Amino acid sequence: MTHSGIRLIALASLLALAACGASGRDTPQPTGSATTTPGATNAAAGAGTKRDGTGSAATGTGEPPTLPTAPPASVDLLHAVTADIAVSSVYRDRASEAAKLVDGDLESAWNSRTGELVGAWIEVRLPSDATVTGIALTPGFAKSDGTTDLFTGNHRISRVRVLREGAEVGVFAVETATPALVTVPVTGAGGVYRIEVVEVVAGSRPTWLETCVSELQVLGYAPAMTPGRRLPRTAVGALPAPRTATVADRTLVAREHGRQLAWLENKWPELVRQIADLDMSTGEPDPDEDTVRELEGQRDAILTRIAALADPVDIALADPLRISAGRAFPWGQFTSRHTQLSADLVMIGAAIDAVTAWLGDDEARCRGGRTMGAVRLVWLAGQARARSNLDEVSDSEEMMGGGGDPGAGRRAASSERLATSLDELATQWNGNSRGTMTRVLRLTPPNDPETSGDWTAMRASLETARTACGWAN
Repeated sequence: MTHSGIRLIALASLLALAACGASGRDTPQPTGSATTTPGATNAAAGAGTKRDGTGSAATGTGEPPTLPTAPPASVDLLHAVTADIAVSSVYRDRASEAAKLVDGDLESAWNSRTGELVGAWIEVRLPSDATVTGIALTPGFAKSDGTTDLFTGNHRISRVRVLREGAEVGVFAVETATPALVTVPVTGAGGVYRIEVVEVVAGSRPTWLETCVSELQVLGYAPAMTPGRRLPRTAVGALPAPRTATVADRTLVAREHGRQLAWLENKWPELVRQIADLDMSTGEPDPDEDTVRELEGQRDAILTRIAALADPVDIALADPLRISAGRAFPWGQFTSRHTQLSADLVMIGAAIDAVTAWLGDDEARCRGGRTMGAVRLVWLAGQARARSNLDEVSDSEEMMGGGGDPGAGRRAASSERLATSLDELATQWNGNSRGTMTRVLRLTPPNDPETSGDWTAMRASLETARTACGWAN
């Protein structure tokens, strides 16, 4: 054997030894306890990288060794992949309690049936190709309103037993000192995980006998994940039936497409008019409870019905609509509510466009383009009037010497003229959609970065309708 060959063998041996040593160091060791995380958790304790030695030594062919790749960063899989959740019971049979586990709001919580403490459980179903690096949960109800501390008043979870596919993974102590997410160092493949309460710490209110968890996260990664864009189904008593891979019924989807778009074309203008009325009510910092309840009902109905329309075609577009519907809405904040409703409309448009493309015929494209063009026209009219209102306030401040914007009066008048024109076109839409479309496309959009995206989307919808509806001839 040549000296060169001996050197290659020696090098290969050293590389193999180094790989084995690294593998031993990277293997996670069970800790049997959970760690506290003061916010949304993105990585679990004890996660490591396996190395199988493949390609870790020189082969004698002159090719460089293959280095191991690091795993993807851990995310909350419950909001990144298709997942399901079930809880053992809910307070006063309110099925909506289960969804509070994953609503991102520490001021809400899942509450079990009264008296169910030790023995309460949560189950999670994840895709088989997912990798779990930890489970994070709040050990109680994290809300405190200044007078009542629900965290110390309620029982807190101090120990849990975790199973995967019916086999015990371990029993873990849970830190109960603060109302923060606590990470349980569970690792493994996807599948069904069950978290059982095996020990609790009594709260200061002896009559409060419910198990509470404000938020739950399952940390890890998967080949096809979209962090923050998914929302699990929830159920009580048992997990929902697994999703099937069957293709949606085209006839049923087309029927719902027509029905829901006709409904949206009526309901969205109603919501925009309510918002315009709210914009004009400047005497109170917040709307009254009845107004909030009505607005929330209208908005939630729109988001959830369009989500249901998109579900059979693309659940990844349906989930963000449901997530948005479940979050608190800033009705009393002028700028924030307009920003959120604009974001809602973007999601609605994406969901409807996806269903329209899936149906794939001119009838669906005509219907989708026509509806979204009309809906965006109404929204832009409302935005122009809201901008006029803001500029009028600033102009008044300038006239009173309060440091307003000197150009606000001119902009307010321009925005009001645009709002009036768009309102007239929106009113004429149902009677003469083709003629109205032509007039809208001739308008010059204002130089306003905040609404430029809405103008672009509206024009794209109208161009789709022009072609698919046969309006171009």
